[in-house]
Amino acid sequence: MNDLAAIPLPSNSPADPRWELARRVVDSRQFRTSPKLSAFLLYACENALLGQRENVREQLIGSRVSGRHRRV
Repeated sequence: MNDLAAIPLPSNSPADPRWELARRVVDSRQFRTSPKLSAFLLYACENALLGQRENVREQLIGSRVSGRHRRV
């Protein structure tokens, strides 16, 4: 199993079927070979499921998922 798929959803309902679906997608053959794509999908799904859609922005995704920092 992909290490990213083992990340539990930090919410009151970790058995949320939508989160389980995202984890299954990340564990698929196509995603297993792409850790950055897996991290992006899990980050976007986690924030959407937690109602934190403001965190799904280009700059935040770049810094939190890809480790890219904003240039000044």
